[in-house]
Amino acid sequence: MNAFVIEKEKLEKNIDLIMREMKPVKVRGVVKGDGYGLGLLPFANTLRSHGVRSFAVTMAEDAAALSKLEVGRDILMLRVTDDPSELDTLVSSGTILSVGSMRSWQAACEAAARNGMWTEAHLYFDVGMCREGFDPDHPEEVLPLLNDGRVRVTGIYTHFPRAGGPEEDTRKRYARFRKAADALKEAGWSGEVHCANSLAALRFPDLRLDSVRIGSAFLGRISYDGAPDRGLMPVGYLECGISEIRTVMPGETVGYGGIWSPKRESRIAVLDAGYFEGIGTELSREMYSGMDHVRAALSPVKRYLKKQKRTAEVNGQTVPIVGRIGMQQTLLDVTDISCEVHDRAILSCNPLLVRNVKRVYR
Repeated sequence: MNAFVIEKEKLEKNIDLIMREMKPVKVRGVVKGDGYGLGLLPFANTLRSHGVRSFAVTMAEDAAALSKLEVGRDILMLRVTDDPSELDTLVSSGTILSVGSMRSWQAACEAAARNGMWTEAHLYFDVGMCREGFDPDHPEEVLPLLNDGRVRVTGIYTHFPRAGGPEEDTRKRYARFRKAADALKEAGWSGEVHCANSLAALRFPDLRLDSVRIGSAFLGRISYDGAPDRGLMPVGYLECGISEIRTVMPGETVGYGGIWSPKRESRIAVLDAGYFEGIGTELSREMYSGMDHVRAALSPVKRYLKKQKRTAEVNGQTVPIVGRIGMQQTLLDVTDISCEVHDRAILSCNPLLVRNVKRVYR
């Protein structure tokens, strides 16, 4: 049985490190994408046990599930929606809505009235993601919403598209958002103001404001040029059983395309998991400049020239992955180690990309 193992001790250490660094700012735990692949409810419960009292999601059903966990009522929907079904779920579960247009504001008001409830909302201002949001250069457009009907504006926020890029870019975008926030404050509004996700919160301490939105940093999967070593560790690994061991002679090939052949008589272990389960898959890199694109294009060449190979661990020893990774099979060269069928192999995988595999906390 294959499993993605979440190393609970490492996860808890990451959470504690982040919570200490962010004090006294409120930390909002982002648990989108099924808890970044760690499982929505187990991840949320782990965060809660280490002091996180506010959460953020991007799916209405996730908000509803969290609301039943007694994690608190401070759950923010991080996506603007005007879908009546989603809004009914969000309003009835007490979730804080995101509103980024007059259309979504009207839909939120109608949902609140339809459910006979008042609801909270955070106004989202767009500073460059270009997905949704009010114009921060014209904050006067949202002033009439601050005291309107069943929807109470309790916060405002934005999201930076290049927080890992040139510092001056993020600073300029922040200045636009800050101008909007100041205009609302001058109009007498008071509420939560936030703009920093994991990357921005770690890189720019002065942009933490009233709260920060932390997700990937808890998993130890955040970095930027010049980042200090905070002791954060990637959590989790894919554990697969060896289903077969074959003997392959020199000149024979293994896997699709016949791209690898042993130079000696070799033992090849077969794992019943491949790129469908997340082996060998990667998230696309964030690109900030032409040089970033050049570096990304050259990285496979660098790996080849340095003879860097994908590896796995079997019985405490590192072995190479050989041949092309298949959809649901991966091959290991175990010639130099002692192992048998049903022994376990450990592989590094991004939990967000692991599918078709049970999650286990250990």
